[in-house]
Amino acid sequence: MKFVVRGDAVARRGTLSAFRRLPDVKVETPGCMLFTRCGSVPHLSLDVLNRIENLPQIATSSMSTLSDYQDVVRECKRGLPEFASLDNMVVFCASHDVSAEIIKFNCSTKKTMVVRNRGGNKQYSPADFVKVQEAFKCDMVQCLGDSEGNESTTSGSTRMNKAYNRTVDFLEKTTNFLQGSEIEGTPLLASLVGGMLLEPRTRCAKASVTMTTVSGFVIEGFHNYGVRAECFWNEKEPLGVLRDTISCLPEDKVRVMLGALHPVAILTLSEEGVDLFDTSYTYQVTERGGALSFPLSLQSPKAKADVMFEIDLKNSKYADQFIPLLEGCTCHTCSNFTRGYIHHLLNTKELLAGVLLSIHNIHHYLRFFEQLRRCLDEDSSAAYKQLLEEYCGPTPEYDTGRVSPSPSLSTG
Repeated sequence: MKFVVRGDAVARRGTLSAFRRLPDVKVETPGCMLFTRCGSVPHLSLDVLNRIENLPQIATSSMSTLSDYQDVVRECKRGLPEFASLDNMVVFCASHDVSAEIIKFNCSTKKTMVVRNRGGNKQYSPADFVKVQEAFKCDMVQCLGDSEGNESTTSGSTRMNKAYNRTVDFLEKTTNFLQGSEIEGTPLLASLVGGMLLEPRTRCAKASVTMTTVSGFVIEGFHNYGVRAECFWNEKEPLGVLRDTISCLPEDKVRVMLGALHPVAILTLSEEGVDLFDTSYTYQVTERGGALSFPLSLQSPKAKADVMFEIDLKNSKYADQFIPLLEGCTCHTCSNFTRGYIHHLLNTKELLAGVLLSIHNIHHYLRFFEQLRRCLDEDSSAAYKQLLEEYCGPTPEYDTGRVSPSPSLSTG
């Protein structure tokens, strides 16, 4: 795998290429990986997924959703990409299902890392981890780390130093076990942990950088998993720690941050130098019956009243609105169905509601990343972010007690 940073771009723009299985695939960054569970996009069959225009050429799944099925995939002998019919995409195996909130996560030991699956916690040694990855044969792999999840803002230095030591030790042993294995040469991405404490986080980053077999970095611990990732970036502290962490990383290796991150946060993180994200945000929006509707250009809406960041289609006011979810959207859902119909599907708990909302939300989110790259090329990302903040803060429609997404990521 090769990552090249463009020299002509105003901000960090790059291309990820030269994958062993798919040498012709090129992934532009900042980019978005297709979020899957067990190799499938939630709510969507493969045929329906292909109705979405310009799908990304890279998808992500996780050890936590896949580990129970390693024996089945191993019997296939062709790996997860072909087993899940993702053989035309680069497949990245992350450590954890970022769409599921983790309440407590410090279950790792000096010799093993924990993965949460349907059966509960399961411990993996470096040898066990490599054995699982030999069955999956993914194109990129995240090394397991002592990820603190939602303890990142409350854990003390003792806990974070343990996380650092365990993570770096596991990474070093994993690289040794990869030598001579069936997947030797597979790009390995290091997990960067340490919570909100600068010292253990930068130590983890610097130690990972020294390992020549590491092809990139997954930045963890800056948000809670699940829906709470949307609202984490509303304080200055995380951004300062992130900047110091990224300053320790080389320019020519890819940087990944997973989770249901708010689009305004995505804009700021891209400006700070994060390269790859995922579409788990669209899954969270779909699960609450929402449809993304924020603008995808720098042209200001006519009035604030004309625009919402997200439409709550469970609201009864949409029952008799026989118009597309979003005027001008070319997705399959907006071309063939109305707000009123999808409101009816949600009200009657029809499975088709999740299908139609997923199609629209993924389509809209992918177009957002296209606009993001244009803004970075034109040095207009700050103006676009201001537009989203001004016109498209979190919609006040929801009254279900869920955590509202953060309208902005502080840059102070």
